[in-house]
Amino acid sequence: MKNYFLIVALLIAVVAQAKRPVMQTWYVGEITLLNNEVLERELRYDAYTDLIQVKENGTIKVYSARQVSSFAFFDVYSNSKRQFVSLLYTTRFKKSRVFFENIISGELNLIRKARSAGAARRIVEETKDAWFDTHNVYDYYIYTDNQFISTKQFFKEVYERIMVEFKQPLDIFIKSRNININTQFGQFVLINQYNILKNSATVGYF
Repeated sequence: MKNYFLIVALLIAVVAQAKRPVMQTWYVGEITLLNNEVLERELRYDAYTDLIQVKENGTIKVYSARQVSSFAFFDVYSNSKRQFVSLLYTTRFKKSRVFFENIISGELNLIRKARSAGAARRIVEETKDAWFDTHNVYDYYIYTDNQFISTKQFFKEVYERIMVEFKQPLDIFIKSRNININTQFGQFVLINQYNILKNSATVGYF
């Protein structure tokens, strides 16, 4: 009987461990607090809990989106700088500040977040592509004028707007690059090009 209970206890421990979120590697990064104080620390972000763990003077301190304006680090796996911002987000149940990863910056900001707690568990740290949802775990939004527009509404809420403003140069750009705007990649490229047309100083990611 003792062996039976021991086996059950071990199985419970294994299941509990498997359900724990995957914590990322420690990175040297920069954190900007809501009071504009800037910290350069080793950090790691847990998408499951939406918290940042930070090494400070031999201890680990935890920050939430209610304390942080933004943070960034260089991801050696995707060979890119990952940038996150704290935004006030409203759901059916509450309104609170949460972290979103900023994929493209400009007039139209492309941001993303794990679509659920279960999806956050499936985010693997050794992703080789920081842009696209290769594991189908993210919800993407266009953030502009303090509004969140789901990329599922791209053609209805975004495409018509940008084409009215820059139809000719965007049409030429789409044809010259042979871009399929029905794909995630094509829409990301188009958003980036629109940002460049709005402000020539905008970084071209593609």
